[in-house]
Amino acid sequence: MKRKLALTLSVISTAFLPLCAAFGMSPGLYNLNLRNGTFSQICLASNLSWYTTAGVYSLSGGHWLSTRSNTNAFGTSATSGVGNISIVFNASGTTANWTEWTSNLSFFNVVEPLKVAFVSSSC
Repeated sequence: MKRKLALTLSVISTAFLPLCAAFGMSPGLYNLNLRNGTFSQICLASNLSWYTTAGVYSLSGGHWLSTRSNTNAFGTSATSGVGNISIVFNASGTTANWTEWTSNLSFFNVVEPLKVAFVSSSC
């Protein structure tokens, strides 16, 4: 019984992962732009991880998930000293809000709205 349940859950989760990306944004390279230029460039990988490739928060990364209403990326920054990052993209993937904070909550910042531009399907 346990083996059948584990196999069923494995099949369901394998089938569910492509659907997550189908609801919102798809894997690829994206620019997050402020009015004065590129804020950061991020890669949404097909394994549902993300990382920055250039910009203000290089060496940042974590995981992402798309739902019917938006795409959420969450993770950490190794270089900024901020620690925690959350990015919420709108359903169409054209704008995003970037939130950052320290674990002790001595710093909290929201950068919004960021204009999102698709660059490439590969990172």
